[in-house]
Amino acid sequence: MGENQSAEVKRRRKSSDVAGLLLAIVLLPLHIVCFLIYCILLRVTIWAFYCTRGTNVLFVYSNSLIWKEYLETHVIPELPRTALRLNWSERSKWNWASLPVRIFRHFGGSKEFNPLGVVFRPFRKTKVFRFWKPFRDFKHGKPDALDVVRGEFMKELISIK
Repeated sequence: MGENQSAEVKRRRKSSDVAGLLLAIVLLPLHIVCFLIYCILLRVTIWAFYCTRGTNVLFVYSNSLIWKEYLETHVIPELPRTALRLNWSERSKWNWASLPVRIFRHFGGSKEFNPLGVVFRPFRKTKVFRFWKPFRDFKHGKPDALDVVRGEFMKELISIK
């Protein structure tokens, strides 16, 4: 009797695995379509509510001792007056449903997102500038990568003015 019960359990497990696989096959395209719609709607919303009002930049930073002074003297003063600013050190105060936070989450990803500059323009590819690795190198006495990413970011800021 124990063998029959074991065979029945294996058969049920196998059928539930097949059902789960079929469900995943059906839901995966739906998930991809929903994600693509979200991406398109986010970009259209950015263009409609920010770019039309002259807001083309999102800058995310924190109060880290590694980059705080550098950013406050070399980057933040150069940002357009209308730039969106998020301080990662104050994220507990953020409204996670707000558009700037959604933009940050979408374009920043989950790695090397701080400091981060995002420049968006209507009907053009959004440009993301990641400062984390260049600051890591800067901390170890290698400022070249930081100079390059800062220069590219500043050049992009000039082009939107």
